[in-house]
Amino acid sequence: MSPATLPSNVDRLQSLGVDRLAAADGAAMLEHLEGSPLIAEGRVALISLEAVRERMADRWPYKREQVWEQVERCIQRQMGALVMSARVTETDFVVAQPQVERYAAHAGCLSVLREILTFFLGEARTADLRLREVTSLDGGHIDGRKIDPRTIMVEAAKAQAASAAPPPAVVVPEIAAEDASPDRWSPFVAGDGRRLKVSCRIHPVFELRELRLVGHRLEPRVTDMRTGNFLDGAGVTLLSPGDRERVDLATIARGVSRLRATEANSRQPLLMLPAAFTTLGSTRGRMALSQALREARIDDATRIVCEIHELDGAPSARLLEAVSLVRPFCYAAVGQVRDDRRSIEAAARGGLGGVVLDLAGREAGAREDSDQDLMVRLHAYAALARAQVKVAMAFGLSTPRQLALARLAGLTHASMHTEAATEATVTSRAL
Repeated sequence: MSPATLPSNVDRLQSLGVDRLAAADGAAMLEHLEGSPLIAEGRVALISLEAVRERMADRWPYKREQVWEQVERCIQRQMGALVMSARVTETDFVVAQPQVERYAAHAGCLSVLREILTFFLGEARTADLRLREVTSLDGGHIDGRKIDPRTIMVEAAKAQAASAAPPPAVVVPEIAAEDASPDRWSPFVAGDGRRLKVSCRIHPVFELRELRLVGHRLEPRVTDMRTGNFLDGAGVTLLSPGDRERVDLATIARGVSRLRATEANSRQPLLMLPAAFTTLGSTRGRMALSQALREARIDDATRIVCEIHELDGAPSARLLEAVSLVRPFCYAAVGQVRDDRRSIEAAARGGLGGVVLDLAGREAGAREDSDQDLMVRLHAYAALARAQVKVAMAFGLSTPRQLALARLAGLTHASMHTEAATEATVTSRAL
């Protein structure tokens, strides 16, 4: 096919002679792929680093070898041993993935490119996500069709969700009558005179690489006993530090008691417990929380993760101090963040090993993201997060397809937040 007859959505790359190739393995790989069914199946793609070269400008000649090495490491880490890849020009890597189908192959390349752009440029602009699906190889000529990053992840998630088994369900029995009495933390009279009841929703947490249930996350719910209305996230945040501390401790006590009631749930290794930054920031709150974390261990295999809320405006030095003091009592500490660079970098500076994006915390009446909008948002969040911390989580997903989107976006863990989520509640008896 001559360049003049190519479809309008196909780009013709410059003819490459073997002496212009980056290395012998690049030449050998192109020769091996010529006529391969992998090309017809859409499993071969080109990753372009042109945006990195453009933005680095005069620094590119001195930095390019570091960039190439980082791309190779990233490909191996994200795609595994079966991937075939080689650099074929100064700014292009060809990647063949026989182990996955077309859309997943494109999504994997997009994930690599996002990480590279974020690592070297600090961000991954949509205009810089330059990928092509290789459509033919012929004597050093590479024909490639542009890939639209805004749609490819959604298509990959649809294919994955259609073929994957539904995520395992978590089963928790009804709370026993004798376990429904008020405890020492709830109900209580708040500083403003309201009587508040604390309940706890229990959400399953999935490890996304293998899409398996690994534990549970406790979410506090606070009810005004006079009106029967739940306090939203902003309402809980506005509670006094002392009242917020009681909410944290009541949530932990109720949720752990509920999980212990079911043998299947008690065997799950991961248990995420909530704590406000104000609770960690006071000596009294930190001591009470440390005791609660010790008591929350269901068995020797339980890994307690402290999920710190309300970090906006928290000084990094104070957060680092609080995390270092509570860290001996838990397996890890993670923090709720916004999906922007400043929030994630502040969490990393504060010594947190992971970050959490709570998608269920939308304002009332806010429109839920479409799958495409959610994919763009999760991919940008994952790129920012994985550049700073090892663990990137998203909670508040509502469907198995959204779990697939989170997996393709590069997140490590996620949780579905549905109306069917288990709830452990303290009865509304007056004090």
